[in-house]
Amino acid sequence: MAQRVRWERVERVAEAFSRLSIGEVLGFEEQVDPQYKLVSRLAGETGAGKAALAALLVGLASYRLAMRGEEWWLCFYRHMRSSLPRAEGLRGVLRAVEGFLTSCSGAAIGREAKLRRVRRAASAAEVLGELLDNPLVLVEKPSEVLEALRGALGEKGFRKTTVFSVKIAYYAVRPLVGRKPLTLDVPIPVDVRVACASISSEMVEAPSYREVVARPEAAQRAWGRVARSSGIPVLHIDSILWVTGWAPRELPPGEAREAVAGILSRALDRGKAVLLASELVRRPCPGG
Repeated sequence: MAQRVRWERVERVAEAFSRLSIGEVLGFEEQVDPQYKLVSRLAGETGAGKAALAALLVGLASYRLAMRGEEWWLCFYRHMRSSLPRAEGLRGVLRAVEGFLTSCSGAAIGREAKLRRVRRAASAAEVLGELLDNPLVLVEKPSEVLEALRGALGEKGFRKTTVFSVKIAYYAVRPLVGRKPLTLDVPIPVDVRVACASISSEMVEAPSYREVVARPEAAQRAWGRVARSSGIPVLHIDSILWVTGWAPRELPPGEAREAVAGILSRALDRGKAVLLASELVRRPCPGG
């Protein structure tokens, strides 16, 4: 079965997102997203430059994890809060990241490949050094950071971990700039949670979330339209999907809808949360 985008459903989801202001979405990240909480806390303890660079490099290796994403970033925080204060320069931060990838059990699958990927990325030394010294470059010129990473890694397209790495590093910088969004015009990084939201919302017809992860183009077109129509940048839509996208895979639709509404209500108006949940969860998310 080929994937198909249902554009009428895309417009309904976009309408629900358009009820939210960008300030509300950024506030949701701050209050609900555990990734934001951990990375921004690390920035406050070790400095935004070191935390942003470490998060960026670890983001590149955040695939095929042997633990849930929430546990992975907690492992990152615990390791880095003790190792980053002693790190000097780009080489020191790289050694701290290598130590994390070597010790955290979440990196057990393909550990050597993860280490090689991070070391290749570190060859973009000029831009990464600038990030370390002036982390505001992630907000001022995120495209240049992304392109430098892609060049170092020899990537022609937008790999999901490369895009994600810029977003997770931005979380270390956000406390410095306030609620300033990351306006990077890239395809949404499609992991299992985004894939499930794509199917469960009925925006994408596909046999399983695994198929959407393997061939993400339809989901990326759909969420790109949602971002353009709603005015919410795609990487901030991704934050909402990352926090809620587990539900349609693990719960029946009715329970999943209630769970998503409950999560969204932690930081959003209850009426807006219920409306968005009703559009995001309409069917189960099959694994195939």
